[in-house]
Amino acid sequence: MSNGQNGYPAHKECREAWETRKPEVRRREKAAERIKKIEKQWRKSRMLREQLTRDGYAPDVIAALISGGALPDPEADPEEDD
Repeated sequence: MSNGQNGYPAHKECREAWETRKPEVRRREKAAERIKKIEKQWRKSRMLREQLTRDGYAPDVIAALISGGALPDPEADPEEDD
């Protein structure tokens, strides 16, 4: 378990063991953890997209919710952006 600072383990014994490992092994482990987090987020997004599709939401609304973006204001004049 990390203490959130530089990825070092929180407990002294764990930190000592972590520091004695080769840098390449640590780098690979950190990369694997990042990949797992990304894959978990993809799975969550896919599940949310499927749920919203089943609930009948419009594709643009689903895309905005998944991406965290905002939908364009339907009452805004598209000419104003020029």
